[in-house]
Amino acid sequence: MLVGPLAMARCAGCERKPTLAWVDGLAAAVAFTLLVNLLRGWPVLSMRSW
Repeated sequence: MLVGPLAMARCAGCERKPTLAWVDGLAAAVAFTLLVNLLRGWPVLSMRSW
């Protein structure tokens, strides 16, 4: 789940598309955050906004 956005960000950087690289990098950060929250064992509580 995390490797895909990282690979896309790398390819976008190689193709000199900085906007797309930033979007893919942000997607990788979101994927990393979700992964960490799921591994904590309390995924439902981590998704609460309040």
